[in-house]
Amino acid sequence: MRLHTVVAGEGEPIVFLHTGLQTGLTDFAAHLEFFKNNNQVILPDMRGHGNPIQKMSQTS
Repeated sequence: MRLHTVVAGEGEPIVFLHTGLQTGLTDFAAHLEFFKNNNQVILPDMRGHGNPIQKMSQTS
C-alpha cells in the first residue's frame, strides 16, 4: 500500500498524524510552516483521504 506523505524541513523529525474523522493534512498547514524551520516535518496521509498536495496548496 502506498500512502502520500509530505516531508519538509531538516533536523529532528516530527510526525503529525490525523485521526481520519473529517480531518486531513490541511489541518497541519500552519504547523508545517512553523516547525519546518528547525525540524523535519513528516505528514503521512491516511488511506482514502485523496491527494493532499492540492488541498495544502489551496490553504497556503
